[in-house]
Amino acid sequence: MDAGKGCVNAAEIGHVVATWGEEAARLGLTQTEIDRMASASEHDDSGAVLAGH
Repeated sequence: MDAGKGCVNAAEIGHVVATWGEEAARLGLTQTEIDRMASASEHDDSGAVLAGH
């Protein structure tokens, strides 16, 4: 995979990770359950991943 494709893939994955809580709520998880799992998708590079860097 070339670097450009890798950045696109990373950005797509970043979007999914950033919005998982909304999907979890839509599927019926409680806010307490979502809060318990939130740290698994939080990291220092979130902004860079979403920007495709």
